[in-house]
Amino acid sequence: MNGEWPGNLLNNINVNVGDLNQHRQIGTMLTHKATFGTPVWSQERAMAALRDVMPMLHRQNKSALQAVFSAAVLAKIGLTVQQEG
Repeated sequence: MNGEWPGNLLNNINVNVGDLNQHRQIGTMLTHKATFGTPVWSQERAMAALRDVMPMLHRQNKSALQAVFSAAVLAKIGLTVQQEG
């Protein structure tokens, strides 16, 4: 991670696919582990770090799902890809 709170980020994606009552079921679990480069000792600093890092983790979720799922699945779950331009 770069920026005001540099450190390391580990993304883990688990996808389970199976059939239930003749319907395809897909379950996805995304987890992120952010390890800051320097300790965050106070509650105030921890809250500031979370406020800054959480939007980045949300973008990571969207990006990971967009890389894994087809356009049809993304449309079904309401995760549309914004076109740049």
